[in-house]
Amino acid sequence: MKGGQGGTIIDVASIIKNLELHPGMRVADFGCGTSGYYLIPTSKEVGDNGIVYAVDVQPGVLEGVKGLVKQKGLSNVQTVWSDLETPGATKIEEKSLDRAYIITVLFQIKKDFEVLKEIARLLKDGGLLMVVDWRKELCLHIGPPEEMRLAKDEITKMAGRLNLEFKKEFNPGQCHYGLIYQKII
Repeated sequence: MKGGQGGTIIDVASIIKNLELHPGMRVADFGCGTSGYYLIPTSKEVGDNGIVYAVDVQPGVLEGVKGLVKQKGLSNVQTVWSDLETPGATKIEEKSLDRAYIITVLFQIKKDFEVLKEIARLLKDGGLLMVVDWRKELCLHIGPPEEMRLAKDEITKMAGRLNLEFKKEFNPGQCHYGLIYQKII
């Protein structure tokens, strides 16, 4: 399964595989959007005993997700409004997430460190964070301007300051990078 994201293709199966999901997990999709590209397969992987939080700052997006969830009959998806740039704004229990992902969102945000800090606050010790974003170099003449894109090492430096240890990199598609971090004690 492949999902369009900002005019290009991200391999959704690669996203799901690299999240290492299991039934019963609590997972959050930060900046979820309305497409359901990642929410739907995540919901299926964590099963009825798991929870998937669809987190976004735009109320209209969350209304769209609610409609999609109802249409697909997904009982384990909950929408959560949050301004991720504001510490403590996300109404998810602290240290409760097994997995979190933020896909093609950080390039749009001015306070990217604060966003990563908020996500780290919600991750359990040992939990994984996946960051997928645009490669720094321009690709196929699509996506945001180069000056808006974050280099991989910038994200890794910020993550390190938040006790998020780099685990691995993977290739989610031609124009994006995928990074996995684990929250350490």
